[in-house]
Amino acid sequence: MDLRRLLAFGRRWGWLVLAGTLLAGGTAFAVATASGAGAVYESTAVLLVGPALSDADANPGQLEASRRVSIVYAEVATSRPVLQRVIGELSLDTTIEAVHGQLTVTTPQEPPIIRISAQADSPELAAALANEVAQQLIAMSPALGSRGSQTDQFIDRQIRALQEEIESLTTEVGRLAAIEDRTDEEDQELTRLRDRLASLRGSYASLVAASSSTASTLLTVIEEAVPNPVPAPRGRLQLTLFAALIGLVLAFSVAFVAEQLDDTIESDEDINAAGLQNLGEIPTIPLQIKHNPAGLTGELLQHTAIHESFHALRTAMELSATTSIRSIVVTSAHDGEGKTTVAALLSVAFAHAGRQVLLIDADLRQPSVHKWFDMENTHGLSDLLRASYIAAPYLQRTSVANLTVLTAGPPLADAASVVGSTRTAEILRQLAQGEDLVVVDSPPMLDAAEASVLAASADWTLVVVAPGRTSTESLRDTAAVLARARGTMMGTVLNRVPRARLRDRMNPSVATTGGRARSAVAADRSPP
Repeated sequence: MDLRRLLAFGRRWGWLVLAGTLLAGGTAFAVATASGAGAVYESTAVLLVGPALSDADANPGQLEASRRVSIVYAEVATSRPVLQRVIGELSLDTTIEAVHGQLTVTTPQEPPIIRISAQADSPELAAALANEVAQQLIAMSPALGSRGSQTDQFIDRQIRALQEEIESLTTEVGRLAAIEDRTDEEDQELTRLRDRLASLRGSYASLVAASSSTASTLLTVIEEAVPNPVPAPRGRLQLTLFAALIGLVLAFSVAFVAEQLDDTIESDEDINAAGLQNLGEIPTIPLQIKHNPAGLTGELLQHTAIHESFHALRTAMELSATTSIRSIVVTSAHDGEGKTTVAALLSVAFAHAGRQVLLIDADLRQPSVHKWFDMENTHGLSDLLRASYIAAPYLQRTSVANLTVLTAGPPLADAASVVGSTRTAEILRQLAQGEDLVVVDSPPMLDAAEASVLAASADWTLVVVAPGRTSTESLRDTAAVLARARGTMMGTVLNRVPRARLRDRMNPSVATTGGRARSAVAADRSPP
């Protein structure tokens, strides 16, 4: 999906994505408010496992043992016995499961510490929960092997004695080693002391290793939990944002699936994919121009993208036609795709170029050309179809120079059979004799049988396509009906194109199938 298709997707389905996001988020916010879900506060207590702070001579073996023990403590912290004691000490009216959901106990790989985080609806309760869990965990730690036995006390005393003797021998060895002219007796004493020091150090290492299995289970509170008055980023806001995200994803998914299943035409690339040629793009017509004769000749039309787009369409038609354009039928696949709008303003564009143009409203089922020029529809084409002659008074002049209109006239009960007669081709032939160009506003090709007869009676047929409304299948069916009627399709024109996209496509440097006509616009500025 290229950028242009992505922007088109946003224009078509942006409302759905936005509505889904707001609906899901608003619903979640309302439910959270009604259920009393509010701010959530969090506090954290930190425990140290092992002798890292209490023993300056802690060795790597002790630290590794402490890290392993911290994992066990983290599991014990949320066990039922610990949580039951916490509930009792704090006199909480809750369940073990509820307290378990309020706690988060983690232990990083390094250093050997335990973080106990508690959440509650008040800062004081959150701090009390975290601290009480820490205290209960410390209270249970002797059962996991903390110091206290006579053996452990003996080992501690021996370690302290060895430390003192090692420090004394180290000082004496340093003194003797500093003497330059030692006697034989001093050399022998230095050797003896060094051997003694090495032996003591070995004994000290053995005692420390023996004590590591108990020292590694020590628990020390290094940071108590304190009440934090700032709410944690959870609760009602978190629920609302999460629900809005889910709504966004679901709405986007629905829009994406609908886009994939939708085969309506969106751009001239879709028309080219259907095997047809697009000649131009027309923006949506403002209300101040539509059905306003003054707007067709005033500066509003002459200096807007509407004038430029019909100017480009006229040029593209002249360049695409292999023969001169004397008569052209403007039709569409179905009703409501803007064929009458294109027929009326295309006639104005050709009239502005100096050609004598006759616009015929041949849609006897739903005539509307007369509304564009504020005319009466008491007489018109239906009268000519039932008469045996051509009546010039039925032709009405417009405020646009060089443009004449033949309205549809009174409705016919059997429009299909009347228009389908040979009389239609004869009328068009005779009317074209006095004009440079005859533009016929035809009924929709797939909705009225007489449309194919009108197309066969004209030199060319222009099919109007409405983005987001005309399907690829209906456009192909229109081309097939036209081919069976032996009509000649000149191409298509995209109607009601967004103005932002039209400005990009009107760039004279763009070279597409109809781009040569768009490029010619800059050099062919005929005065209106």
